[in-house]
Amino acid sequence: MRRLTTELFHFGEPLPMPVYNKDGQLLAGAGLTLNDEDLYRELLDFGFVEGDEPRSEPVQRAPDPRQLLAEVGVLIADDTPLLLDMLEKSLRNLGVQRILRAEDGELALARIGRYRPDMVFLDIDMPRRDGLSTLKELRGEFPDLFVCMLSAHSSVQNVRTALAAGASGFLVKPFQQTRLESVVNQFLKQRLAG
Repeated sequence: MRRLTTELFHFGEPLPMPVYNKDGQLLAGAGLTLNDEDLYRELLDFGFVEGDEPRSEPVQRAPDPRQLLAEVGVLIADDTPLLLDMLEKSLRNLGVQRILRAEDGELALARIGRYRPDMVFLDIDMPRRDGLSTLKELRGEFPDLFVCMLSAHSSVQNVRTALAAGASGFLVKPFQQTRLESVVNQFLKQRLAG
């Protein structure tokens, strides 16, 4: 499988081949014409097609964190548009290029199931489905997914509850850039070790 690129797929034109998520599940069939810019962007960011990546000579060197982050898919879920904008901007400043957004836990679950991001940021207090119940469901289906919880309430009980439910990290809103970098570095260490 190789990543879908703009050379293979153009906005408003029929898909020349089927598009899959990284686990091989069909996202869109060949011949589908996309006129929705958001869906087009999601497929480009999270879509794969059959075939091998072009091979180059292997070079032995330490991986560049920015290069690794450029390949990472991240979903951010919060019911506050301003926080979504701030978190997206901060992640892009760190080198993350593939970002999905969700305004509640139900939409987050649907997008995670469809696109299989590598890292998730979930607000605890969201409408329709809160972050903790979303986290519990994610742990059942994706036990190794890196999930960082977000909350404006940094009580010890809140942190303990999130960690006990399987959170990989915890960020207090409004978050500090250095703390976000620490969480992202924790994710990278786990990814490189695994």
